[in-house]
Amino acid sequence: KLAELDRENEKYERKIQAAENGLLAAQQEMQDSIKQIDIQFKKKSEKMHVELQSLQQEKINKERKFKSIQLDLNNMKAEQARLTEAIAVAEKDKEARQESKRAHQ
Repeated sequence: KLAELDRENEKYERKIQAAENGLLAAQQEMQDSIKQIDIQFKKKSEKMHVELQSLQQEKINKERKFKSIQLDLNNMKAEQARLTEAIAVAEKDKEARQESKRAHQ
């Protein structure tokens, strides 16, 4: 009877050992999988960070270009106003000279 119980006990011990080995293998596989996911996440995260920096730099460049164009436009408007004023002054001078000529005639 004792020998039979020993054999039965050994069967359970082998089953338990096999289950523990399977569990350890599954745990190792899960850890390897998690490491791979971490590596992929870091790569994607770095790639997205680089893309974000690139987009931010592009935005800064476009904002600078816009400000430059806006400044050029303001300078052109100021020049146009100066020229308009100069034309008005020149026309007044011309009219004054013509009036002066008429007065002397």
